[in-house]
Amino acid sequence: AVVSTQSTGGVVLRALENEPTMNHYTQVTLLVRLVQATTQLGLGSDRVLPLFLSTLSSPKTHALTAEKCNVILEPIFKGTRVLLHKQKFLRSLVPLVTQLIGSSDLTDEIRCSVVRGIGSLLSALPESLLSTEGASLTPIIFSSLSPTTTDCQGLRVVQFLLKRVSSAATMHLDALVPQLVTVSRDSPSVEVRVEGLKTLESVCSEVHFTHVHLHRARVVRGLREVLSDRKRVVRSAASRTLDKWIMLEP
Repeated sequence: AVVSTQSTGGVVLRALENEPTMNHYTQVTLLVRLVQATTQLGLGSDRVLPLFLSTLSSPKTHALTAEKCNVILEPIFKGTRVLLHKQKFLRSLVPLVTQLIGSSDLTDEIRCSVVRGIGSLLSALPESLLSTEGASLTPIIFSSLSPTTTDCQGLRVVQFLLKRVSSAATMHLDALVPQLVTVSRDSPSVEVRVEGLKTLESVCSEVHFTHVHLHRARVVRGLREVLSDRKRVVRSAASRTLDKWIMLEP
């Protein structure tokens, strides 16, 4: 399987790099499968991963690539797997994703797709890996939040991390909580404002009081402004979230 994949992968990779007219769906499907195969077999990813991230951040293919990220860590060859292949893949991926999300060249829409794609990868990790390798992606995703670059799916990724990697999330509450308040108050999307408030509720329910209560005054002050939002559904969500933060107790 390894020899066959190396040979076939080389052909596919050359086609992806040198065939600009290839159909976008075909291009993304081939690339995701190539990443999947090389990851499981522990093959070199020096060329594959940069090409994958380039496709994930391309104006023409970012949305489709983000949708297909969930299959990358699924097994493709029965009984053929390199030890610690998921860990090796994530350790190669994290610095590249950090650089990508921090790039000023990304549009808001593409940055949202990158977060969705990484969230899909994280959802495929077992608990043991989430608490170690997956935790290293938590601050990257948290740092990407803003009223203009956040969508509902990105906020659901944050909710997932709060639930499954709460210990890592706790370390970054100083950055996360103010950003969630800002998103809940200033996002131009009604749906995103409501989802931001739900995410603030998740902070209350998933993170221990010892860490959460330090941010109560800031959240209460910020959400009082949201109580006057022009949309009733946002005002209602803000009221529920505010009650949870006010009633915090050990």
